[in-house]
Amino acid sequence: MKKGLYLLLLLVTLAVGSVYQINLLMALAIGEILLWICLALVSWRCRRHLKLGFEKRVAVVLRQEKAPCTLRAENTGRTAILRFRARLRYGYPWEKKPKKLSVYGSLEGREVQLSRVELPAVSCGLLHLTLDRVRVYDWLGLTSSSFSKQKAEAWLAVLPPFQEVPVDLSYRSAGDSAALLLSSLPQQNGDSEEVRQLREYREGDPTRSIHWKQSARTQTLWVKEYEQQSDRLVELHLGLNRFAFSTPSQREGFYVILSALVHGLLRALPQIPVYWTDGEGRPQGMQLSSKEGAEPLLLLLYHLEQGEGLSPEHPAPPVAPPGRILRLDFTTGLQLLEDRKLLCSFSPKQYPQQLSCFTLQL
Repeated sequence: MKKGLYLLLLLVTLAVGSVYQINLLMALAIGEILLWICLALVSWRCRRHLKLGFEKRVAVVLRQEKAPCTLRAENTGRTAILRFRARLRYGYPWEKKPKKLSVYGSLEGREVQLSRVELPAVSCGLLHLTLDRVRVYDWLGLTSSSFSKQKAEAWLAVLPPFQEVPVDLSYRSAGDSAALLLSSLPQQNGDSEEVRQLREYREGDPTRSIHWKQSARTQTLWVKEYEQQSDRLVELHLGLNRFAFSTPSQREGFYVILSALVHGLLRALPQIPVYWTDGEGRPQGMQLSSKEGAEPLLLLLYHLEQGEGLSPEHPAPPVAPPGRILRLDFTTGLQLLEDRKLLCSFSPKQYPQQLSCFTLQL
C-alpha cells in the first residue's frame, strides 16, 4: 500500500511539473527518485547481512496437533533490519504439495534472535521444513529486496505418543526351550549375587534393588542390575517390505504399535536387539537399551523410509547366542508373530483400541 501511494505521488509530481514547467515540483520529483534509490540500497544492504536458518537440523517432537519449531535469524551487519519476511514451507515427503507459512521479524545490529513457530504434526514421520524467498524491507517500508538462493532446510521428527505394551515373561509350556530358560531365571530382582551395573531407578523397580549408598551420594535413586537380568531373551525382527503401506492409517499404526512394543519390552528387559533386511536383502540391525528407548530405532526407520541408506560406519547386527533367544516378528501389515506363529493381527483402523487392551505374553 505504501509503495503504491509513493509511486503514484511520484508520477503525479513528475507529470504536473513537466506539463506546467514548475521547477519546484521537478526538484521535488528528483528528490523522491533519489530517496527511492537510497531506500532500495538500504534494503539491499540489509539483505546481505541477514542469515536465516533453523536452531536444529533435526528436532524431535511427539505427535500432537501443534509442534514447536525454532527459527534462528542473525544480523551480521551494524544496520538494523526493521522488517523482513520469509516463506516457510513444510510437509511430509508423501504429500503432493507442501504447505506455506509467512514468518515476519526484525533485528537490531549484530543481533541473533530465536523465534518459535508452531506447525501441525499429526502424523509420525519426518516433516520437511524449508525457508526460502526471503524479503527485506527498508526503514520506511517503501522498497524491498528479495533473494531465494539462500535456502535453509531441516527435519522435524514426529514420534508416536509414549505408550507401553504390557509384557508378561512367564513361560507357556515346559517343552519350550525359551520357556525353560525363563523358568530357570530368578523370579525377582536380587536373587543373583553378581551385580552387573548400576542404573537410574525406573517406576516399577523393587525397593530391595535400590543402591542406597550411591543414591545418597548423587541425590538420585539408583538400582542394582544383576548379571542374569541382562541376558538377552527376546529379539525383534521387522518385516519392512520396502515400507509398502497401503493406507496412511496403516503406516501410522505400524510406528505407533512398534513404539509401544519396544517400550514394553524394554520395561521388562534391559536391552533388545532389532533386526531387519534392506531393499537388497542384506541383514541390518541395532541394539536398543532401556535408557534410549525406541527413539533411535524410529529415527533410523524414518530415514530408511525416505530412501536414505545406512552409512558404512553403521555397526553390524549383534549376534544372538543360539538356543537362548525368543523371536518376535512385526510386519508392515501390522501382524505380530512369535516364533513364526501369529499372535495378533492389528487393524489399521482399530489398532488404538486393540493396543489398549493387548498384553504380550511370552
